[in-house]
Amino acid sequence: MMRLLKYDWKRNSTTVLGALVVLIIAQIAIMVMGFMWGWLPAAMLGLGIMAYSSVGVLMVVLVVKTFDYNIKSYQRRLLPLHSIWSILSPLLMGCLGVLCLGAVVLLHLWMYFNLLGLHDSSLAFHTVFDNWDYLKALIMLVWNFIFLMLTIFFATAVSRTTSSRAGVWIGILTFLVLHSIIGWVSQKLFGDGYWSQSGSINEEGVFFQLGPVGQSWGDAILEVIVSILLLYATAYLIERKVAA
Repeated sequence: MMRLLKYDWKRNSTTVLGALVVLIIAQIAIMVMGFMWGWLPAAMLGLGIMAYSSVGVLMVVLVVKTFDYNIKSYQRRLLPLHSIWSILSPLLMGCLGVLCLGAVVLLHLWMYFNLLGLHDSSLAFHTVFDNWDYLKALIMLVWNFIFLMLTIFFATAVSRTTSSRAGVWIGILTFLVLHSIIGWVSQKLFGDGYWSQSGSINEEGVFFQLGPVGQSWGDAILEVIVSILLLYATAYLIERKVAA
């Protein structure tokens, strides 16, 4: 497992670290130019969110490409590892990348609201969280990333076990149908999600409020069950491809 993770990290470390460096430089440039040219804090934060989103998408792409490489590479098949580690290795690498990105986000927010003193500006962000709610929000973020990756891995494995040229489209269709079914079942069984949010924009600025409305443990249990099934189903498809 650790050997496979080391190989995966070596293949992607330059891209990941380079993206984080570019992200930090971009965020500093946005803040400096914003203060020099008198941008609204809402505009600065919006550009910052776009930059973070771009790096997040890059992380997803890298993790998926690493998984796809692992199941196609002949050298990886020679490693004496169960196929499930070909899934967990890029997944763990992606989680580490998300944690690094989250650390940059926290540092940026600390600078934004404390070092630069933007509490009383045209941007007001209000939460009704306590400390436990922040921890739950962080756990939900990591879990949503893991669940998304497992569904993409399964769709990728389906596409790779299909010999026809339409394998990519079959994988995309599998991903869309899978999420549609999970969303439909979750809505029918457990109703709405966990968070409520409200926002408004007026001449005084941008105001946003986010807070918990109640726990939905049914959703979490359903996703855990589906994730376990996807994990073993993906491993089975990988074994089937290797055997073929």
